[in-house]
Amino acid sequence: MDEPTDDATLQVDPAARRALITWAPGVPVFNPWMATIERLLSHPDFKPDFAVISDWRAATGGPDQAFVDAFLVFSQSIRRARRLTGRWATVVSTSLDGDFGTGRTAEIQAGDAASDSRVFRSLDDAVTWVNSQR
Repeated sequence: MDEPTDDATLQVDPAARRALITWAPGVPVFNPWMATIERLLSHPDFKPDFAVISDWRAATGGPDQAFVDAFLVFSQSIRRARRLTGRWATVVSTSLDGDFGTGRTAEIQAGDAASDSRVFRSLDDAVTWVNSQR
């Protein structure tokens, strides 16, 4: 089921037990990201154990440190509050991988907080990783 938003296309696949968020071109901004995540969490087909793949390959720049800090706080609190257990993968363009260095930092910090989150350069690799949880 596709659900267009101002900043992303949301696909929830109950059979695969995962959701895919495909972001529109631009630089990641926290408030639209948060609104899209809230929309995902209220989607009638989304379940707490679903994996989430956040596809940022169309991004024209990486998130700033303020985004990463807010992302970590929001993600950890929402994962606990909603009892989300699925893996969360972020896919970035190879050309912007250096710009997503803060994403790598977030991955390390999320790992330290026992959150199952990783950054990938390939959508196929992200799908393989989230599916390996099952």
